[in-house]
Amino acid sequence: MHRLPQLALWVLIVSPCVMLSTHAKDTMSDAAPGIEMKQPTDAPWQAKPDITAPIETPDGDALNLIYADAITPRLFLTFHGLDPSGLSGQRIALYVRQEHSYRLVATWHPDRSDGTQPYLEKPFVFTRLIGTAEHRFLFVPGRYPGTGHHRANAVYHLEHDTPRRASFEPAPLGYQRLAAAGDPGAIINNGEGVWKGEVNCGRGDELAFTFYIWNDGDGNANPTAGRVDGTYEIIRDDEGAWSIRIGEFKRIDFDKG
Repeated sequence: MHRLPQLALWVLIVSPCVMLSTHAKDTMSDAAPGIEMKQPTDAPWQAKPDITAPIETPDGDALNLIYADAITPRLFLTFHGLDPSGLSGQRIALYVRQEHSYRLVATWHPDRSDGTQPYLEKPFVFTRLIGTAEHRFLFVPGRYPGTGHHRANAVYHLEHDTPRRASFEPAPLGYQRLAAAGDPGAIINNGEGVWKGEVNCGRGDELAFTFYIWNDGDGNANPTAGRVDGTYEIIRDDEGAWSIRIGEFKRIDFDKG
């Protein structure tokens, strides 16, 4: 397993494995490519049946509840989509809870302003204790249709019930960055390439990833060079900003025989 040099602070991610119903005025902030985030400025308090009910879209479709859970005693998360499989997720919403009432904090939607058609996948929260402070992060997973596994993920640090986006570098991009810099553990030989995105998954107390390496001439669905398995690390800089990038990893070559 290849290990990056020790940084000032790093921790591994802990996670489980991967028309609005309010009249509040929205503000746009902390957008990520493929994902649109909105934060209402004057959201009303609502009852739980209201926030978990199907949502009617301007096109007349119904977004059904796929997932809902209390992620802390104070925060509540919902996930709505066109079908229960979660393969057409359209809305993730974060609420603050007070007794039996809920107030919308933020929503996430696929951003299709560039003509692409991404959708959202089931979100999850991971927690890390640093010193005496417990830090929570919300992972908002997005994906583009097709066989490429191209992602549109975003990660948010939940501080005082407010989501603040953390910088997130997908593992394949981090691996290619290290290979270009001459890192001996990040190997991409002549005639090889990373054609598709990664698969992220919670594994025990880590956020793990896997992606594949293709040889020239490979079929789109049949990489023959190998795969890379590893975990992400979280870094907090001196200004309190968070970033998530490739941590430990190992390339596994496929048997050519």
